Amino acid sequence: MSLKGFHIFFILIATLFCFGFTTWAFMGAGNLEAQMKVPGIITGGLGVVLLAYGVWFAWKKAATIHVA
Repeated sequence: MSLKGFHIFFILIATLFCFGFTTWAFMGAGNLEAQMKVPGIITGGLGVVLLAYGVWFAWKKAATIHVA
């Protein structure tokens, strides 16, 4: 796996963890629900930013592939 491929994989995993934490913060935190809203919102925003960055990076990678 190339370094670019690993980078895309790592961004994908980080995005999934962010959205997973956001889901947990809003649905599964139980009695901590009120205290977990702010970290859930922040992490959800970070997940959106990571998703946008991953799409941009993958598009950039696809645009730089040279066919001989």
